[in-house]
Amino acid sequence: MCEKLYPVLTHLPLLLLLVLYFHVHAGQAVISIMISYFCCQPPWMIALAVQYFTGSSTASILAHTTSLLVFYLLYFHTGDIVASLLQESRKSLLLFGILPACYYIFDYVTTVYTNLLYDSFTVLAEFLPTVMVLFYIVFIALYHKQTQSANQLEMDNLILSTQSQQAAKVIENLRETQQQAIRYRHDLRHHVSFLKNCLEAGQTQKAIDYLSQVQDDIEAITPLQICTNETANLIFSSFMEKTKQKDVSFHVNAQIPSVLHVSDTDLC
Repeated sequence: MCEKLYPVLTHLPLLLLLVLYFHVHAGQAVISIMISYFCCQPPWMIALAVQYFTGSSTASILAHTTSLLVFYLLYFHTGDIVASLLQESRKSLLLFGILPACYYIFDYVTTVYTNLLYDSFTVLAEFLPTVMVLFYIVFIALYHKQTQSANQLEMDNLILSTQSQQAAKVIENLRETQQQAIRYRHDLRHHVSFLKNCLEAGQTQKAIDYLSQVQDDIEAITPLQICTNETANLIFSSFMEKTKQKDVSFHVNAQIPSVLHVSDTDLC
């Protein structure tokens, strides 16, 4: 009789303690109890094996104390993982707890409240293995879907990281161009003074040569103008600098409007 009241005398008070005192979500509390009951089976198996081979009930009771070792191993190796899983969504929580729950119901219905498992009820004996197979199939499907989502998220993060790095390079190139323009404006009065002196001295060719040199310098600090989109021009300029360093021929034919319906980061 006490065995039949065990869920009411032990599991129900434990459930109320978790929910009311420790403020654990009811679903998490139920699944935690089911998992604990599920993990009690290996020590029972060890105790039954010892009793079978030794024929001693005392040895069986002593063997059942291995539950402490099982508890330690589970807590040490899977405690953090289980705690993390219990914080997942309801769907994940249901998937995580459905097998222990099915075993809990199966064990009490077939061995405590009835003797169906020991009466050679073939259909019922195949119930738990069938549930385990179905659980395995569903688990694989959901795990595959979750893995795909994780891979897609990782790919998106990689793309965003690449875009961010490219945008940083474009900004750095723009900063260097601005610094060169500032230096050139600072030196502009010296250029004007030099040209004035050349013209006053009648050194026209020297002034023309100097203007050609200044023009080349201006073109060197002017961003490449391939299309009307400023961001695209900066990107092309960045790659043009790389091709110059590698002595690679660089040709671009792009028709990109000045205004696009995408952000500059996505464009990069």
